[in-house]
Order: sequence, then structure tokens, then C-alpha cells
Amino acid sequence: MFFAFAETNAKISITKIEKSYFSGNDFEGSADTEVKACNKWKLTPSAIKEIYQLNEICMAPRAEGNDKRLHRESLLVIFYFAVGRILDSLVSSPLEIFMLSMKIVKIWVQEILCLALILPILAILLNIPMVLFFLAIHRELSGHLVDLTGVFALTVLAGDLLGWVRGKFIREEAYTLVRLLPAIIFIFCSLFNWLATVIIADGDFSHLVFYTHQRWFCIYSILMNMASTSETYYAPTVMIVLGPVIPLGGILAYITVQSVIEKRTAMLVSNPVGRYIALVMLLIVLSISGLLSWQTWDRYQRRVATNTVNQIAENIIFEEYTPFSADNNLTPLRKPATLLLDARWPRLDGATALYPLYVSAAQALYRNIPAEDLKSYLRVRTTDGAYDALIGGRADIIFVAEPSIQQREKAKAQGVDLHFYPIAREAFVFITHKDNPITQLTDTQIRAIYSGQINNWREVGGRDARIYAYQRREGSGSQTIMRAAVMKTEKMRKPLETESIDDMLGLMRDVADYQNSASSLGYTFRYYATQLHHNDNIRLLAVNGIAPTKETIRSGKYPYTVNVYMVTAGTPSRQSQKVIDWFLSEQGKQLIADVGYIPFK
Repeated sequence: MFFAFAETNAKISITKIEKSYFSGNDFEGSADTEVKACNKWKLTPSAIKEIYQLNEICMAPRAEGNDKRLHRESLLVIFYFAVGRILDSLVSSPLEIFMLSMKIVKIWVQEILCLALILPILAILLNIPMVLFFLAIHRELSGHLVDLTGVFALTVLAGDLLGWVRGKFIREEAYTLVRLLPAIIFIFCSLFNWLATVIIADGDFSHLVFYTHQRWFCIYSILMNMASTSETYYAPTVMIVLGPVIPLGGILAYITVQSVIEKRTAMLVSNPVGRYIALVMLLIVLSISGLLSWQTWDRYQRRVATNTVNQIAENIIFEEYTPFSADNNLTPLRKPATLLLDARWPRLDGATALYPLYVSAAQALYRNIPAEDLKSYLRVRTTDGAYDALIGGRADIIFVAEPSIQQREKAKAQGVDLHFYPIAREAFVFITHKDNPITQLTDTQIRAIYSGQINNWREVGGRDARIYAYQRREGSGSQTIMRAAVMKTEKMRKPLETESIDDMLGLMRDVADYQNSASSLGYTFRYYATQLHHNDNIRLLAVNGIAPTKETIRSGKYPYTVNVYMVTAGTPSRQSQKVIDWFLSEQGKQLIADVGYIPFK
């Protein structure tokens, strides 16, 4: 009812009073004017007289030369007074309140049926021929934007048709804003839903939230899916992001045509409530547009091409490191093993970079292990995954770097006491192309680069070129060390990414592996750069003037020296203790050195 009161009052206090007020004419209307006001707005003559008298009082400040702000405040007083009089005249009895409420409920039910059922079904019927046309006859004309534009246009047409039919049968006394309240609420909720989705996705246009939020649109989601018709099984990115424009376009067309048919468009624009609603909607639309524009630009800046020739990835071709197979790349012992295990083999797990180490040891120490059970006793995961396996009781010994705070807290929450056995030292190194004139960085410069404060090599003494600061995947050992040891409390910038298309999964986005070029900067463990993926075009940068050599790593002088541990959950079993003791023996240390790590003396 509030909209009805505001609409009626706006006609009196803003149109009539403001016209008389600013023109300087006597506000006292003629008898004919009063009769029309009584009939049209259902006001008693005494109520109109009171409004006239109040206006005369409010016009006094104008004669004294006060500014226009006082006049508008006077009009505001008249506005609220008029609302009060309208309330008195409209709800004079409980029966009238009930009848008015039933009338409004009836209008809302009709509008909800039109918006939630008739409009989307009509739009679907109009779109079916287009979809069949593209699929069966001219599939080559179909495209992401073509499909989206076609569905949007036909949905708007459906809104126009339904709005025209609905407008022809609307009764004059049905207040416009009251009738449109369901549509206004739907538009507001849709816009807020869309805005929240864009914020949650944070630039990831393939985010699952873009798919799940379609359910909110009910039958309209069928139209949104129709716009993504293609030979593949995935919905294109542009469709997923812009899909909500389809139902919003149809509903706005429905409202607009109704208003035109009823000749109430001007009233909707001039009414203060209507203006505020339009303003809020416009602000939300601008917010969505601004966020999408920014995120699109940010995606473009962070997207890089992948060239496997120049790529330094943190991965291993596991087939080349299969234990007990001929011609594998595992490191053999120089002498016969001083420990042999024929049964109850400890389950080994660890980070990818350490897989060649502990599997080389298992090949030398484990005997009579069935081939089908190898994967049960020798596993490899990320650092996070290895700690999870140990905490969950799926591994007996893991080979990893120091855990993150989150990993320690997870173990504590599960009541697991982690026991650490340091066996080697490794360096966390920063790499670039050998043609880059930069040979060293300070830890402060590194943090500034990876927090987004420095973006050009010129700012650190290099050439005028953008810094392509590559990162590693979350949960990897490198990313864990980068956050904990290097960045510490500094927030990292968003990573560079690559995009690829999968026929079943659609657009795939992933953290880009390091691409070696003169403008690139990356980080990894020294073992990857010098052993697994040795490349003569890679330069290991000095940090704070200290290069990552074997001597500086062994002494701990290099700033980002990392300890490599064997870790157990609580006190190790007898068999696990044998493996730990062997790694700490001279033969174990020799294997560690032969694999490429730096053992403790």
C-alpha cells in the first residue's frame, strides 16, 4: 500500500502544490478543482482545505528571501501531511483495509504468474525454432555471441508481447507501482545475485558459481542454457557470465510496454519512488559492468601463452621412475645395501621433488614386494597431500619440506604429534633467463614484485620491460615455502594463468608454469632447476648478494635454505625406524648426495 499512497500523494503535493508554489499563483483551487481532486484521489474536501492552508504557511519564507532549500523542505512537510490525510481517507474501516489488501494480492498473483510462468514459457516457445534452425540447418552460423544475442532478442520480444496484452486489460485504478512490485523485487534480487556471483568468482569466469547461480532463475535457466547451444558439452564463458541479461531483458521489456500502453511512463519517471528505484538499479548495473570490465582486463593481463620448450614445470614423468623396472632413472647405490626389508614395508609418501630420492631408496631396500602392491607402499603427492596422508594414517613416513602453519594446526586438531628427522638441505631459488641483465634481487624487492608493488624490471635496475612473475599451484611445496618463508605476512598477487578448452569440461584455467624468457621471474627448488629440468638458459638469482651454491646452502648462509625432513606421526614403528636410521647412515647420506640434494654432515 505504501506505493499506492506515495503515488497518489506525489500527484497532489509535487504536481499541484509545486506548480502553484513556484509559479507564485494563489494555491486556493477552484471548486471544480476540489471536486476533481475528491473524485480522483478520494480525498475529503476538508483534507484538501488543510493542505491548501498548510501551503499558505509554507509559502511565507519565500517572501522573506530564504533559499530554495527551505521551500523544498516545506513541500516535504506537505508531502507527509498529505500521506497522513490519504491514510485517514483510505483506511477508514477494517473492511476497506481488507478489500484493498485483497485487491493488491490479486494483482500480485497475476503479475507473479505472468513473470514466473507465462513470460519464460512464451520466450522458450519463440526460441525453439531458432535453436532448431541453427542446429539442423545452419550450424556454421551458430556462435556464442550469436546464440546469446538471438535468445536475448526473442526473450525481449516475448516480454513486449506479454506486456502489450497485459496492458490492454489492466484496470485504471490498479496502482502502477503496486502492480509492478513483484517485477521490481525480481529485478533487484536478480541484480544482487548477479553482482554477488561476479564478486565471488573474482575474475574466474569458469568458476562453478556461474553455473549454480542459474538455478535461482527457475524456468528462465532453460533460456540461459538454450543460449549456450553448441557442438560441445560445455557452456561458453561469455554465456555463463552474461546469461542473466536474458531474463532481465524480458522483464524490463514487459514493464516498459505495459507502461507505454497505459500511458503511465511519465508518471513512473516523475514519481520520486520510481526515480529512486531506477537509480538503485542503475547503480547495481554500473557496479556489475565495472567489475566485469575490470576482471576482463585483469584476466587479459594475467593470461600467458604456454610453450613447452621454454617451460620449467614442477613435475616428473613417473613412468621413468618406476621402481624395479629396467632402464628407469632411479639412482642406484654405490655398494650393496646395508638394510634389506622382506616384509612389513613402511608406506612411503612425499612431495614430488623428493620422489626420486625415497623411491631410489625403496628400490635398494625393499625385497619381495608384489608388483601389484607397489602403489600401496610407494606414493607421491603434493606437500599438502603428503601431510594429509600422514595425519590420516595412510602413510608411515613422508619426505617433505617444513609444514605450513595450516598443516601444523591440522595435525594438532587431529591429535597427531609430528616427529621430524632432517636428512638434507635444499635451496628455494629464484630463476630467470640468462639473457636478463639482473643477477640478484633483495628479499624486499622479491616481496614487492610478488605483492604487485613492482611490475617493471627497470624498478630493480633492469631493462624497461614488464615483469612476468610466475607462481606455483596452491598446495605445492614451492608455493608453501614462498608464502611462509618469503612473503610471510605480505599478500601475494594473483598468479599468471593459462587457458585451454576441453570438449567435456569447457574452459580450463590453471596456474601457468614458468616460461623461461628475459622478462620472466619464477621460483622453484634448486633440485628441479639443476637436476630434473636442467636448462642451460636458466639463471639462478642471488638473494641479498648470496648465490645458491652448495657451500652457501650447506652452511645456511643462503637466505632461503630449506630443510628436507622425514616425518612420522608419533613414534615410528620398528620397521619405519630402520628406514629412518638407514637414511641417517653414511650410505643413506651418499644416496642423498647422488640424487642431487645436499645431506647434513
